[in-house]
Amino acid sequence: ADGPPEKTRLVPARSNRQPATAAYIADPEDGGYQFYGLMVFSMEGDAISAITGFPDSDISNYFDLPSWLSADD
Repeated sequence: ADGPPEKTRLVPARSNRQPATAAYIADPEDGGYQFYGLMVFSMEGDAISAITGFPDSDISNYFDLPSWLSADD
C-alpha cells in the first residue's frame, strides 16, 4: 500500500482454507480504516512459502469483510 506500517491495520482472514490477512489503510478524513486488499499465505509445513497480494478494495464483499473499520475496532 506504500504507506507507513503504523497507518495500516491487519485483520486475520482465510482464503481457500489458507491463512490470510485483510489490510486496512487509515483514512484521516473519517478517522477509520478503509479496506485495501488481502494477502494470502501459502504454507509448507509450518512455514510461509509465498505471499500473494490482492490490492483490490472491491473484494471485501467476496470474503465477507467490512469495507471500513472504525478507529475503535
